[in-house]
Amino acid sequence: MNDGMGGTMVPDHAGRLGQLRARLGPGEAFVSLDGPTNLYLAGLSATASAVVVTETSADLLVDFRYIEQARQSAATGWTITETGEPLTRAACRVARERGATGALVEPDRLTLKQWHGLLEEASGIRWEPREDLTGRMRQVKDAGEIAAIRRAIAIAEASVTTAMAEVRAGITEAELAARIEYEFKRRGARKPSFDTIVLFGARSSLPHGMPGDTRLEPDSVILVDCGCLASHYCSDLTRTWFFGTLLPPWFREIYEVTRRAQAAAIAAIRGGACCQEVDAAARDVIRGAGYGQHFGHGTGHSLGLEIHENPRLNLQDTSILKPGMVVTVEPGIYLPGRGGVRIEDVVLVTETGAEVLTSLPRDLQVIKP
Repeated sequence: MNDGMGGTMVPDHAGRLGQLRARLGPGEAFVSLDGPTNLYLAGLSATASAVVVTETSADLLVDFRYIEQARQSAATGWTITETGEPLTRAACRVARERGATGALVEPDRLTLKQWHGLLEEASGIRWEPREDLTGRMRQVKDAGEIAAIRRAIAIAEASVTTAMAEVRAGITEAELAARIEYEFKRRGARKPSFDTIVLFGARSSLPHGMPGDTRLEPDSVILVDCGCLASHYCSDLTRTWFFGTLLPPWFREIYEVTRRAQAAAIAAIRGGACCQEVDAAARDVIRGAGYGQHFGHGTGHSLGLEIHENPRLNLQDTSILKPGMVVTVEPGIYLPGRGGVRIEDVVLVTETGAEVLTSLPRDLQVIKP
C-alpha cells in the first residue's frame, strides 16, 4: 500500500489472520468469496477469489486470470492455488483437505447462488452463517489504512477544487461530474468510489440524484458529492455552493442550519460515544430550526475499503465508536422544488474527540458567474 508520499505502508496481514483465527472454534474454517474481505485478509484485489482460513492454514484460490497477480501481491503466509473449478467447489474441497468439519461464512457477503453452491458441495462440513467476523475487524483502521484514506481525500479535494475553478454558466451536471472524475484519475486514483453526484438548482433537493443534462444557470445551487478510490481505500466529500449574485435568504438559512448541525455532530464524536447520539446531535439542530421533515437520511457512515461500512451514524445504530474508526458526517436539508444543502466531511475518531480529515472550507462559498 503506497502512502502517497513516496513511502509504503505494509498492511498487518499476519495480525489480521491472528484476529480471525481467534474467532474460530476447534475444527472450524472461515470461507470467503467476497472481494473486499479477501483483499483485507490476503492482499489480493480481484473480482473472483476464495479464501479458506483454519487455525493452521490460509489458502487463497483464484482462476487463471488472477494467478500471476496473486503470486505478486498476496501477503506472506498464504498458499496460492490456481483452480478451474467453481470457487464454491474449490473452497469446500480445500476446507475438507485442511481437516475442517465446520465452516463459518458472513451471510451479508454471499450471494444466494454462492450460498447454495457451498451447500451443494458441503459433504462432511457443517456450514454456519456468522455476522461480522471480518466486518468488525475492519471497523478500526490501522495507520496504513488511515494513510490511504488521507491520500484518497487529498486527491478528491484537489480534483474538486480544480473542477470548480473552471465552472461556467452553461455546463451540464454530467459534464462537471466527468471533469471531477477525470481529475481523480489524473492524480492517481483508480476510480470513483461511487457514482459522482452533481446537481444544479432545484435538483439539489434530490439526496442521491444522478447528474444529467441540466445546465448551470446564474443564481443556482450546486451540490457535489464525490469520492475516489486510491491505494484501495475510499474518500467521500460533499459541498454545496451558490453560483450567482442574488443569494436567496432561504438558501442562506438552510446552509447555516446544516453547517451548525454538522458541527454539533462532529463535536459529539469521541471514543465511547454512541452512534445514535452523534446522529441526534445533528438531527436536533435541524429539527429545532423547523426542518426536521427535510432531513430523512442518516448523519453518516463508516468507510474504508468500501464506501459504506459499519457502524452507521443513524437513529438505529447503537454501536459504540472506537478510536481508529473513520466516519463521514453529512447532514442535509432538502426542500423539494427549491433546492438542498449537504455538507460532508470524513472524521477520524480519537480517544478524546475527532480529527476532521477533510479540509475544504465548510462556510458558504459563492461563485461569481
